[in-house]
Amino acid sequence: MDVVSAVSVQIAKGKAIECNRFETVDQLVDWHVQRQCTLKRSTKERLNNLKSMAETHVMSLFHGVAITDMNHQKIDSALIQPMFEQGYSVSYVRTNFFLLKTAFSIARRLKHITANPLSEVQFKTFFPETFSVTEAQIKGCRVNTEYLIYILPAIGQQQPPQRLLLMMMLAHGSRIGETRKALWQNISFIEKRWFIPKEDTKNGVAMSYPLTSEMIELLRSYQAWQRELGYNSDHLFPLSRWNNQLIHSAKASEWVRGVLRKHGVHMILESEHDQYGLNWVLITLCVNICLIMRGIS
Repeated sequence: MDVVSAVSVQIAKGKAIECNRFETVDQLVDWHVQRQCTLKRSTKERLNNLKSMAETHVMSLFHGVAITDMNHQKIDSALIQPMFEQGYSVSYVRTNFFLLKTAFSIARRLKHITANPLSEVQFKTFFPETFSVTEAQIKGCRVNTEYLIYILPAIGQQQPPQRLLLMMMLAHGSRIGETRKALWQNISFIEKRWFIPKEDTKNGVAMSYPLTSEMIELLRSYQAWQRELGYNSDHLFPLSRWNNQLIHSAKASEWVRGVLRKHGVHMILESEHDQYGLNWVLITLCVNICLIMRGIS
């Protein structure tokens, strides 16, 4: 039921007509984000991610779009298709969709809009019936070892922080969030281990990764590079040499996404191969190639 038909029903029943507080989608989403930040019911990190996602994608893609124009077709043409064309993962596109859907739902519940045109819109609607969002999300996290010849040169062209973040993720299969929070105090060159406390993992379970000799050499080189430039932070990935806070989630995601998009690697990773995974031989090869590229001197 769209907004016009909803108002018509209200008139027919003799009910008072409600007025929209917002005229455009970006106004509604901006209100939703500001409200969430005011309520502070989520962590600061989550709120920062919400604000960044809204400003970067949802508010931009739907800037000036009237609320009364929202429907399946508009969401598909303005959000779903453009984000997939830019190489974003199913999981990330889905998160943006639910940000939009939640904003409309809350606005309607608080009677800031007369009707919710997204109430019956589901994410799976935009895909064939045989498509599994869950399987696509899992597959999107896998890297075919045959594609390392494309990925490694792309990584080799990045700056030291971006390069190390990507190499650590490739070598250990760690998530972006876990990797960007890495601390020097949790890396032992003697025990050859990288420890991730449960507070920094997505599932709340502490993790410990073994470090190869090659990875230790890479980490030592990176540490020396940081000290030479005047970095004074326990974070492997601080915002800058003047700001010791760790990089934001959005920035780390952009580093990864930037490599895949810029070098066309994301197109390669979408191939329908069945066997995936990394082994220690390939991990060593990854690190050696990275060192040869002299990304960190």
